[in-house]
Amino acid sequence: MSVRLSVVMPVHDVAPWIEEQLDCVLRQDVDLELIVIDDRSSDETFAIVERIASGDPRVRLHRSRVAGGGAARNQGIDLAQGEYVVFADGDDLVPDGSYRALVDAADRGDAVIALGRHLKFSSGSTWEPMSSWYDVLEESVTDLETMPRLLANRACWNRVFRTEFVRAAGVRFPDVPRSNDIVPMVRAVLAADRIAVVPEVVYLYRERPGTSSMTARASGVDGVMSYFDQELEVASLLADTAPSVRAAHAEVVLAADGYVHLKRFLRGQPDAHDLDRVVRAVRDLLAALPTTDRATIRAERRALWFAVANGEGGLAVRLASALHDARDHHEATPTLLRAWADAVRSVGALGGSAVFSLDRASLVNDGPLVLLANRAEHTDVTVLRSAVADLGPEVQGIDGHSELLHAVAEAVRANDPLALQLVSAVRHLAPLVVDEAHPDTDGVSLTGPLVATVPDGASLEMVLTAVGTAEGPATAGAEVVFGLEHEAPRWSLRIANGDLATGRHRAAVRIAFRGLRLEFPVVTARMPLPPVMEGVQLQPLADRADGWRFLVDRRAGGVPLARRLLRAARARLRS
Repeated sequence: MSVRLSVVMPVHDVAPWIEEQLDCVLRQDVDLELIVIDDRSSDETFAIVERIASGDPRVRLHRSRVAGGGAARNQGIDLAQGEYVVFADGDDLVPDGSYRALVDAADRGDAVIALGRHLKFSSGSTWEPMSSWYDVLEESVTDLETMPRLLANRACWNRVFRTEFVRAAGVRFPDVPRSNDIVPMVRAVLAADRIAVVPEVVYLYRERPGTSSMTARASGVDGVMSYFDQELEVASLLADTAPSVRAAHAEVVLAADGYVHLKRFLRGQPDAHDLDRVVRAVRDLLAALPTTDRATIRAERRALWFAVANGEGGLAVRLASALHDARDHHEATPTLLRAWADAVRSVGALGGSAVFSLDRASLVNDGPLVLLANRAEHTDVTVLRSAVADLGPEVQGIDGHSELLHAVAEAVRANDPLALQLVSAVRHLAPLVVDEAHPDTDGVSLTGPLVATVPDGASLEMVLTAVGTAEGPATAGAEVVFGLEHEAPRWSLRIANGDLATGRHRAAVRIAFRGLRLEFPVVTARMPLPPVMEGVQLQPLADRADGWRFLVDRRAGGVPLARRLLRAARARLRS
């Protein structure tokens, strides 16, 4: 028979889920055949499919000729009679309308591939793993060079292919322990001149508990080695493509898929022999990837690749385990702080001679300093005391990349765990928001919310810095400091006309404690700030181009009225 779509479904021991998935596929509003290849199931999978096939001629059940999921998919390709072919796994789900959306998009765009979004789900949650990569909002037709982020997802089940294209392009699935769809999917998008992308969710991937699923088995050494082998082959396939395509592949490996595989393997506490195998595989893979802007990769991912690439397996295992264990903690755990100190120390010791060398200052800022800024307020002071002693030498000569991180670095260098706690706590006060401004002829009254309690011993001040304008003689850089009245949940301030020189002044909030001083922006609550009445000299303003930064314009007394009279006189002359 000739049909529009052939659905190829390899199955192996999926009896608890197969009937639901078969129902999902057979409900699709497309003329289809369902080719089920049983890969030597030892449970009731074959019997369940056989029963359903006996009542639905669209279902074609075959036993696999060769063991393995890759061989089963290849057998399905050979048997397919449809104009299009799509793959599905027996333990997942296909939402209603998915295949219609993909086939129609391929038809409209004269595309050889059409793909859409997918979700992952488990017994307790549902999430979209590709949300930051696949940001398609409307249907379009593209290709790999135009849309390199197509490499971010190499799964085979969220896309349909023209069957003749799959066969002509030589798309075949290898029989490997893990990731058998990475290479064929890259080969396919590389060969495709027209790829339709749709915004619909077209597949639901089940994250199964236990050790029976492919995902669960990926953490073993054979699984991770298979994954690295596939990525190495992809790097070879992409060697002559545009730099943007190769960079996209490197980002997928270093910042996403590769990091997940590596971290999962390391958390399994591998022995020295398995670690050594993975170290060699990682070095080979990194040598095949283009040099990327490593500072754009999250700090913990940079550090883990660095440790493995430089043969520091023990450090890599400790860092991976500590990162995983600290996920649900509000505090900075001792093991994670020690692992960060060791990682930074190693980066400094190896310097530019390291494999996968890193910028030490950038790693310190993005790793331990950010960790302390976010979690020190919840961390016991004895843990912080040990941390600052350990990290202090590594922070010497390194400045924070922001006002907050600068204060964290200062507290570490000062060996002051209490200051660290305070820095972490006061970050909630930034930015300070003005949500009410009441100007009058004597000055202006300001107030706004306090989203956190001001710690004991800390002072809270507003600093108005003259920016200097043609409107007035204020000296640029001159500061006027006001103490803020504060009692949760509000702060308030009264500024008199005589407190400011003529000109424009930008506002900041200054928080001082234990010899440290932090300044953060003051912003408006995106409220309207209408023209003030006659006789008012302090005009509150919002600089929308600078994130709604709050300013105060000090006008010379009487100037607004004189300007209005001058404009009126000029208007009369023109008329």
